[in-house]
Amino acid sequence: MLVASEGYTVDEVLGRQSPVVAASARPKRRKLGKAAVKYRDPENRRNSWTGRGSMPRWLAAKVKRGISAADFLIPGLARPTEKKGLRLGQKTVFKPVAESG
Repeated sequence: MLVASEGYTVDEVLGRQSPVVAASARPKRRKLGKAAVKYRDPENRRNSWTGRGSMPRWLAAKVKRGISAADFLIPGLARPTEKKGLRLGQKTVFKPVAESG
């Protein structure tokens, strides 16, 4: 094809945008700054968590065994990370409340 031999694409010649250009037009996500570590495993010091995102597996396993996540807080850094009305490690699934009538 003559167009390809000259180094152009059919989309460039016809004036259409390629899908790559349209995908890059998406708004950029806001980046969060670095956060200090708030939780650390005393048995393995490499296990740590900032309190952001999902609870890591090592901490979730210990919470499941009955140990409080607050026991792993690094002293003097911060208060425990909790959502309103939820305990740490509790799943946040919306369940409709049955109306009594």
